[in-house]
Amino acid sequence: MNPFYRNIPILSFAQAMMMSNSSLMITASALVGAGLAEDKSLATLIGASGAAIATWSILHQAFWGFVAASAIMGMHNGFGNYYRFAAADAAPPHHKGRAISFILAGGVVAAFIGPNLANISRDWISGTPFAASFMVVMGLYLCSGTALSLL
Repeated sequence: MNPFYRNIPILSFAQAMMMSNSSLMITASALVGAGLAEDKSLATLIGASGAAIATWSILHQAFWGFVAASAIMGMHNGFGNYYRFAAADAAPPHHKGRAISFILAGGVVAAFIGPNLANISRDWISGTPFAASFMVVMGLYLCSGTALSLL
């Protein structure tokens, strides 16, 4: 059998399962975390601590530490995916769509900022590519937390 006809449907199915898992985790993690955390501001602390653990893991060549850090940052991102709903709740009815659009525009800005910051900071710490990038991530999480504290 031609590998195209065999492999492409399998990869397509695997992609659908992976993306289904991602959307389920994004939806459930934010809701579960919000329900479990007594202090809702801990979401940004989770992100910053995950970035700190990632930096340490890269510097110390600790794969499992990096995996744990990624999971922690993923929890933070689960909360972040609900900013658009928070914006819709905070906006008057005639501005809900516009509020969501502004939040989604932040994602477009991030598409330019994130990769460029990764590239710029990649070699800031000699011999450990991307360790400094996660220090930058920590700074971004702290900036986010500071901004959210103004709500």
